[in-house]
Amino acid sequence: MAIVASSPSLSDFQQKIVDTFRYDYGHPQLDEKIIQYAPNETPSSRFLIKMEIARLAKKCHRVIDLRESQSDYKSFDFEGIRHFINDTTITDFIEICKKYKGYTQGAYDLVIARALSREKKEKINPNAVEVPEAGYTSLTHFYRRKEQRLYYVSEIEIYTETDNNNAINLDKKTAIKGATTDISAHGMCIKTSGLKIKDGITKVYIRFIGFEKEFSFSNPVFISYKLLSCISKKNNYYYRIKIDEHQQGDTYAEFHAHIQKFVVSQLRRHRVPIENTQEAVLVKGYEQYIINRLNHLPVFLQQKENNWLPNAVYLTGHNEAILQKLTDIDHQTMLMDLIAHEKIQRLLREQAIVSDYFFIAPVSTPQHYAKFLIIFLDEFIHHPEAKEIARLAHARSKGNLMLFRLDAITMHPEKECYITSSLPENASESLQFINASHQERAKTLASGYQKMLVISDTSDLINQLQLFENSEASETIDKMAIFQFIPKKTAHHRELHIVKNEIEDKRKEDRFLYQMPLTVHNLKAGKESISAETIDISSCGLKIKTDKTLHVFTGDILYIDFPPLNETLNKQPYQIVRAQGNIIQLKIHGNERHHEAKFALRKFIYQNLNSLTATGCRDTVYGLSRALRNLYAHNHPQTSIFIKRQDKIRYISDIALSDKTILPEFSINNEENRALYLSALRHELVIKKVNETWNQIKTQPGFYSFHVLITVKEKNNNAGYFYILKDADELFSVNKYRDTYQQASMMGETRLLKITITPKGKVFPKYFHDELAYLSRYAPNRASIIMEQINKIDAVGSITDITDCVNQLLSI
Repeated sequence: MAIVASSPSLSDFQQKIVDTFRYDYGHPQLDEKIIQYAPNETPSSRFLIKMEIARLAKKCHRVIDLRESQSDYKSFDFEGIRHFINDTTITDFIEICKKYKGYTQGAYDLVIARALSREKKEKINPNAVEVPEAGYTSLTHFYRRKEQRLYYVSEIEIYTETDNNNAINLDKKTAIKGATTDISAHGMCIKTSGLKIKDGITKVYIRFIGFEKEFSFSNPVFISYKLLSCISKKNNYYYRIKIDEHQQGDTYAEFHAHIQKFVVSQLRRHRVPIENTQEAVLVKGYEQYIINRLNHLPVFLQQKENNWLPNAVYLTGHNEAILQKLTDIDHQTMLMDLIAHEKIQRLLREQAIVSDYFFIAPVSTPQHYAKFLIIFLDEFIHHPEAKEIARLAHARSKGNLMLFRLDAITMHPEKECYITSSLPENASESLQFINASHQERAKTLASGYQKMLVISDTSDLINQLQLFENSEASETIDKMAIFQFIPKKTAHHRELHIVKNEIEDKRKEDRFLYQMPLTVHNLKAGKESISAETIDISSCGLKIKTDKTLHVFTGDILYIDFPPLNETLNKQPYQIVRAQGNIIQLKIHGNERHHEAKFALRKFIYQNLNSLTATGCRDTVYGLSRALRNLYAHNHPQTSIFIKRQDKIRYISDIALSDKTILPEFSINNEENRALYLSALRHELVIKKVNETWNQIKTQPGFYSFHVLITVKEKNNNAGYFYILKDADELFSVNKYRDTYQQASMMGETRLLKITITPKGKVFPKYFHDELAYLSRYAPNRASIIMEQINKIDAVGSITDITDCVNQLLSI
């Protein structure tokens, strides 16, 4: 690679590629990385890009002197060169030179560019914080490719007219010249230069000139395709086309068989589309972060005699406190009586998505009454005695009066209990049981969950708003007045499934309890063979119990016969992971691709998946945990957020929404509202509060919340928006929230947001193992980039709009 003295003229996209790979000069796979990142760049374009990367890697001897713009500059020596820069720029300098492995022209340019950019922004807004713009994502949605596709350019001719016998007439019409850009067995993308197919044409006939030149066919290859879509770029037209499946004939059958074999055989030689698989890995990684740190309680309901009753709750280790608060002194759950409440049942029957709040406190009652007192928010505001009863309950329960938020959501379990793979159906990747659609027991049970309640603990508002601080509780309230807020016990009783999240699950595959007779050969002890029996099995390993103790050690190799699977499946090699007495844990030994027992066990497990019990799932239906997790991820009501770091600043980098997520409303236009939401979350106050919260998390990990009052006001002449943000926690503490909200709401749309942040958990590649393996095989650089993007997450959290609740509590 030649090093040039000056920068070549680059387009914005070329410069973006340079910025992406600026530290990779000299990397043996640099060209391959650039091709994977920008497959449409020409060889000459890639040459210019590599020239610029080479220029930036050249050693530099120039002084960086910013004394005129940085009054707080210092003298800084590096490799014998003295620079005049401030502390922030010194930090940039050291970081950049470390990545370049020295002081280079690229380091010189980048250090100055960052310093000037920082100076410019400080002049515009001295308190501004420069962070990347957040983007919207999902916990479930990505595109699934139905079949394997291949980037392949081949010459074609396009015909749009036929004779009366529906045959191609070459004399009547001059063909449009074109080429394929990607191909598959049932569809492809084609490109024409300068010539567009006439509007109104829905079917074309393609002659594959390139294939005819390279391969031998019985007849000229004319195949009918349907036009699906068209996009134009500069002077080129790109058509997405789908094969006409009604056509018949030897030529069609011959070509169809040929292209199927061709795509599979050329996967290693040509590039394959992997964008959707990248997205799937990112989505599934983000989903794990959110679900594993869930601190509100999803409850799944089934309908019985026109009543919605709880059948399962989903526990994560961080939301068990809510379930405990809804358990009486006899250790019986109060969920059944709570959800059977007349008002909750009415909300479930009448609305698809609804939110409400209620006060609840445990009480001692006669046998036929529920063990709690419940006052809904509208009752608290409008019922004459409700507020006094709540005050009394707060005083008598010594602060155990709780304020809960309830989100009720209608679901479609037949579509949402299973998250499919992004891979093509013919990708030949290994089957993962954990999210397989064949778990019929779990699928059948989950299919009845057409409603979900999400219960969140918002009791902190009681103290923050000082709801019961101004007066003493009355002890003269009539007992019968209190009982109107204590419901009677429900006559409906149903088993409640307590389903736990898969925590600390590091195995690639689940193990299943199963007893299978084996014969074990220990060649280390001559021809010793003894009988044994499996305790649990997976395709990658076994736990066995031998009839007598073997004198073996970790790392030794045993050879095992599997008569129940196949009488010829003998002497399969396994390595000892752990041995204790006659209990031995084993993993397969040798090349997994040629291990016969692995595939025999995989087939056996798959065929018996609905009758086997997974280890750790003895008390619940195997697969139900994953099904409930998927249902929640498809329908989560709160905005989920992800926190990343830039330099030393933490910021909200991504926002995950579902179709049921309730967003704060700053505009009636949905797209505009989303844009305003993103902009508000980049405000300096939000960044400041996020970083203050992060410092708390570093000191003592846990869940921390703060409140922000956001006002969005449109500028004159539709010139944009003003954003006015206030620290609501501070307003609560000095009792100025009411006045501030009333003033702000007269200026523009004003919402109060509760933002909760907690440190991230762990991500287990088990849940996207196949997709990551597919990426690693066909685009290893993309696989490492996407995993790096997942691992850069520092914290996660949620955002809830609590404006209406707080305003009603304060009677605004």
